[in-house]
Amino acid sequence: MPNTRPLTTTQAALDDKLQRSADHCLVNYGFFIGATAANLPDLIEAEPTCGIKIFMGSSHGALLVSQEAEIEPIFARGKRLIALHAEDRARIIERRKQFAGITNPAVHSQIQDEQAALNATKLALKLSKKYQRRLHILHLSTGIEAELLRQDKPAWVTTEVTPQHLLLNTEA
Repeated sequence: MPNTRPLTTTQAALDDKLQRSADHCLVNYGFFIGATAANLPDLIEAEPTCGIKIFMGSSHGALLVSQEAEIEPIFARGKRLIALHAEDRARIIERRKQFAGITNPAVHSQIQDEQAALNATKLALKLSKKYQRRLHILHLSTGIEAELLRQDKPAWVTTEVTPQHLLLNTEA
């Protein structure tokens, strides 16, 4: 993934990561290039990379690409796989204001709620369909997203889930 030090957002950073890995890795590997609001040419031209990673709602500094106007050009240009972390940044900011001052860690699930995940997944699905672009939704986190995709998922869209999203909830 591109959220490393240094960030993998340019051909030079990708080349550096590949060289450092070649000196140490004993298994096959590949790297995603990270989307920023300003690196569209790198996303289209960087080689070799297994795809583009978009962080729609998580705070990863320059890797945060949360506005539809920033995300759509990534879907519109090129052919490589887009893998994304689906969260609606605007909803998260709104919810943080609503829960300001509450220090209980359980409030995290209310701030980054099901609706924040669903909104982002709907946007990514819409853009994937519009541009016929391969999409992989990383660590699907809600049942409502799964149901949406069960009912309306083109063959070129895939997803996965991590064990904590399947097995843990606020009671755990």
